[in-house]
Amino acid sequence: MARLKSKLFLKIEIIEVLSNETDFLSAQQIAKRLDHITPSNVRSACLDLQADFKKLYTKDEVMLMINKRRGVKLIRNNVNIQRLVEDFFMNDLSYNLYKALFLQKDISTLEFCEQNYISKSTLARYLTRLNRILAHHQIHVTLSDKITITGPVSKLLSNFQYYFFMVHRSLNRLSWFPDKEKYIQLTQQILIYLEIDINEKKLQFLSLLVLILVQTNKIHGSVTLDESAMQYHSLYRFKSKPDFLPELSERDWQFLLLSLYALDFIPSGKIVAKRSSQLFKEEIHIWLSAFETYFRPLNLKEKECLGASLDRQIQFQSMFLVNNFLLNILGLRNFDSFDKAFPVYHQQFELFWIDVTQKSPQFKDSDYHKFISFLGVTAIVNPVLFNPRVKIFVYSDFVSLHKIFIEKRINYYLAKYNIIFVADCQEADVIVSTTDLSELAQHAQPIVYIYASLTNIDLQNIEKQVDALFLPQTNNQRKSAFVDYVE
Repeated sequence: MARLKSKLFLKIEIIEVLSNETDFLSAQQIAKRLDHITPSNVRSACLDLQADFKKLYTKDEVMLMINKRRGVKLIRNNVNIQRLVEDFFMNDLSYNLYKALFLQKDISTLEFCEQNYISKSTLARYLTRLNRILAHHQIHVTLSDKITITGPVSKLLSNFQYYFFMVHRSLNRLSWFPDKEKYIQLTQQILIYLEIDINEKKLQFLSLLVLILVQTNKIHGSVTLDESAMQYHSLYRFKSKPDFLPELSERDWQFLLLSLYALDFIPSGKIVAKRSSQLFKEEIHIWLSAFETYFRPLNLKEKECLGASLDRQIQFQSMFLVNNFLLNILGLRNFDSFDKAFPVYHQQFELFWIDVTQKSPQFKDSDYHKFISFLGVTAIVNPVLFNPRVKIFVYSDFVSLHKIFIEKRINYYLAKYNIIFVADCQEADVIVSTTDLSELAQHAQPIVYIYASLTNIDLQNIEKQVDALFLPQTNNQRKSAFVDYVE
């Protein structure tokens, strides 16, 4: 699986790089952006991707163009890459192994090797690598005449949920599992009992969660209170288990409710209620204090909203496995286009996150916490406010309407800055002119000369000049400049 991870990871990264570009990129350019790979590896992966796309999509959906002189370009028309991810995993040994161990407590080693055309020694080497990964989650796959998987039930639940959600995303894609409709109906019963109304897509996701819970309970038994996923169990009160779930223990039911609470499907209150307002108080205080240091003061309602979100966030992290690999598969890691549009905001968030993780071990080394925190901050902070304020003086030796035309185009092109057009050239950071302004040479401001039509090269030259003035600043300078601007 580790080998598949690295191969798939590279292809996902290449897709994300190409998805952020509208033109061709050379293998060298792609390799430079990925930083950890050679151009020859990029070329090989792109040829594989081209074949994958041809197999799984029509030309109208996805096409990867490879040109020896120009490079690589991805054309993707209103489709995601889930089919590609699904195809990768379903043709890998890890999928067949998890599938078999999900359906049965143990499986015949001989039969499994014959079905997958491998020797027992090859399987043993594969399981050695896999167990190194699973050891981090207290799970182990044992090989003898039978293959078995052992570990805390909650960890097995999390592992199966992680794997099958990553591959399929919803229950209806799990084509090999019998009686799927039974679990959809069971999930609907649970939602009616809890008075939760959701759409069909979320129903498919929750049905997958319920199926995995019931099936894992059937094969491996119930969740116990001494498992790390239940470490905060005593700090909550739960709605009682309904009579139509005799196959689940009270602990399994409470694990399900905690999962729904952590996933933000149910509010804090009648279904799951905190016994103490002090739960995660220190971690939430550190996070909120850092927010106010690096962004802005929060009002009471915002603190309550963010605090509730952080409470769920910490609970979820204690129960489920979420890492960089999953976030990449889901397309939730590469925000290059956002970072380019708001570079100073991106830097400010990084400073904020360093502060949070240095003060609280709860958030440290967690891809999930960083991602959810990024979404939480961005939901209530306007990134535009962090764009540097740039004063530009525009001079045109044509009619006054032409000057307005130039200003509008500059404003649109330099969206990553807060542009202020000034009437006095001495107030400007940058001067833009259609004609020679040598009489202003005694002033320190840089002058960018443009064609009257304001070409793309002109706009690029203006951007380069503004970038040179503002983007090289140190993080501390950026921070203090923003605080002065907001206040």
